[in-house]
Amino acid sequence: MKLNYDCSTFLKNCDSAWIQYSLNEKSEKANLKEDLKKAILSDEKIISLIEECKNWPDSPLLRHNDAKHIIHKICLLLDLGLDINDIQMKEIAKKILANQSDEGQFLTLLTIAKSFGGSGEASMQWILCDYPILLYILIKLGFKGNTKVKESIIFLKQVSSDNGWRCVGSVEKFRGPGRKTDHCPYATLVSLKVFSLMPEYHNEDFIKNGIDAILSHWKNQAVRKIYMFGIGTDFKKLKYPNIWFDIVHVLRVLSKFEYARKQDEFYKMLEVLKEKQQINGGFIPESIYLAYKGWGFGQKKEASPMLTYRIWDIFENINM
Repeated sequence: MKLNYDCSTFLKNCDSAWIQYSLNEKSEKANLKEDLKKAILSDEKIISLIEECKNWPDSPLLRHNDAKHIIHKICLLLDLGLDINDIQMKEIAKKILANQSDEGQFLTLLTIAKSFGGSGEASMQWILCDYPILLYILIKLGFKGNTKVKESIIFLKQVSSDNGWRCVGSVEKFRGPGRKTDHCPYATLVSLKVFSLMPEYHNEDFIKNGIDAILSHWKNQAVRKIYMFGIGTDFKKLKYPNIWFDIVHVLRVLSKFEYARKQDEFYKMLEVLKEKQQINGGFIPESIYLAYKGWGFGQKKEASPMLTYRIWDIFENINM
C-alpha cells in the first residue's frame, strides 16, 4: 500500500537544526551534517537536557509516564540527533551498562510503594515498562553486540508470553492494576520497540503475538481497558515525545514491522492520523507534556516540526 502523505515541504522549511539534521542524515555532505550537529549541541535546551541525563540513574522513577524523568529525556536526545559519536551519550551508555542484574535486565532507580509490594524506598530494580527502554537506548547507540546487551535481549525474548509481555519485575509482589493473564499494553509496546531495531526477529511468533495483542486491544477498544490503558479520546490525541501509550507512539513502533503493516487494524489506526494533517503538511499537537513547554511540540496552536517528522517517518516506514 503506497501512501503519499508528504510532509517534506513543511519540514524542509523548518529552521530547527535537529529537523534539518534528520533530513540530511544520509547526505554525503559531511560539512553540512557537522555544522548541523554543532548547532544542535549548542542549543540551550539540548545542553540542559544533556546535563540532566548525565546524572543517570539519579532521581528515582515514581511514575512510568513521568515526562520529566531522565529515562525519557535520554530517548528524546536520540530523537534529536545525538548518537554514540557524541561523548555525552558515551558517558550515559557506560552508566546504564554498569547497572545490570545477574539475569540481564538493566536497572533503574525505582521507588515502589508498599501497597504495590515495594519497600517504599528508592533502590535499583527493574520492571518490564522501564528496562526495555534502557535496552532500546543501548541498541540505538550501537551496543547490540555487547555481551551484556546480548544477555538482556535474550531475557526480553524469554519473558514474552503468548499474548505479548505481561507485568513482571524484580519486585516479586509487584503487579499493575490488571488481570494476571493480560498483557501490559505499555510493556508490550516498549518491548516491541526494542525488537523493531532487530529485523532478524521480526518473523518470530513472539513478535507477532505482541503485535496481535496491541491490535486486538484497538479492535476491542469499546469492550474494556487493559491495565487501565484505554484506547479512546486521549489515546488518539497527537502527542510528543513518545513517552506513554498513545497513537503516535504505537504506530511509530508497529510501522517498523512488516507483519503489522499487513493488518487491517493497523490501517484503521493510521486513518486517525491521516485525518489530522494540516493543509501545510504539518501536524499540531493535541495534548502536551508540561515538562516540555517552550519546545515546538510543547504547544497546541501550530504545527510542530518534531511531531510532524515522527508522523512522516511512520508514513515512510509503510512505503518501504
